[in-house]
Amino acid sequence: MYIDRENIILNLNQETKPFLQIKLSKFMELTEEEFAHLVKEVEKDDLFRKLTYPLESFSFRLISYHRYPYTEIKSSIYKIIENVIKDESSPDIDDLLLIYKDTVEIIKNIGENNFKKYFLYNDFDLPISELARICQTTEEKVFRVIEMMDEFFIRSRLKRESTPAVQKVSYWLIASLRKVKGRIVVEFLDLNLARGLYRIDYERLKQLKNADFFSKRELKRLSLLIEKLTLINFRKTTVFRILSYIIRKQRAFLSTGEPSKLIPLTQKESAKELGISLSLVSRTIRYKSVLAPWGEELPLKFFFPNLKEVRISILKEIVDKEKFDNDQRIKEKLQKDYGIYISRRTISKYRKELKVPSLRRRR
Repeated sequence: MYIDRENIILNLNQETKPFLQIKLSKFMELTEEEFAHLVKEVEKDDLFRKLTYPLESFSFRLISYHRYPYTEIKSSIYKIIENVIKDESSPDIDDLLLIYKDTVEIIKNIGENNFKKYFLYNDFDLPISELARICQTTEEKVFRVIEMMDEFFIRSRLKRESTPAVQKVSYWLIASLRKVKGRIVVEFLDLNLARGLYRIDYERLKQLKNADFFSKRELKRLSLLIEKLTLINFRKTTVFRILSYIIRKQRAFLSTGEPSKLIPLTQKESAKELGISLSLVSRTIRYKSVLAPWGEELPLKFFFPNLKEVRISILKEIVDKEKFDNDQRIKEKLQKDYGIYISRRTISKYRKELKVPSLRRRR
């Protein structure tokens, strides 16, 4: 996977313009809705579009998308897109289809294969004129499809803001984790993350600057645009790295769904392994959740339990499944099957925290 870490570091350490005077920590604390609107604003910028969707002036993109490995778009979103192509409406986007009624016809004429290949992840490396030729349409219509897709994913994303409460807290559901041939695959629920990084061709940008390709006005705006893209890249990459880390560390739990497979994992330990600050880990996972492979929504914080939380989770699992005469029996079970050595007094304390009544009263 290509991550331009050097340029990320360089850009963040430069003397910054007003936008970057906001501390990185504050940027990471943007809500998902605020972040989505920021990305939308950046991608609608005419300079961004000039660099991302090349015309005849140059034959390749100066800003392109680079997907993270083993990531996809949520399969349910594929279904909505297929329904659009097949003339089957979806209540989630009926209002959008009214606005882009003519564009839906363009998509149908382009064909499902070309649409998914070139427009879904937006990872083509062609000038717009060549893409229009392949799709047997005009450049104007190609831009219309790109515009509709960007708006569709912004809308579908914002509809997920108020996810079902998990532990009476509102979380933003960012992805679904799915088992595929023994591997856990991340299915993102929005295109911002699914499309991955903005990959910037710095060398070519430098050449074009020297060749007076940009107007004076564009040159003034170019640096700020790159800085914004750098921060967006940093935030998205941090989310992806932490998700990948969770999958690697808690693979046994995610593969089986058994609480006994959950391992103690502190945020401090994770920050050290990932080479980032503890506060960055904390801010990144705050109020975000994922769907486990068995369909349960879990906060990202759930995957960083301390030793006590793991033990309580295992205790709950065994008392829900089996009947015990007393805490001594539970103690023996924990020692024999899980290698957990704790006193009867501690077991009694954990039961009270779980609101599990006295074993005698349960009998």
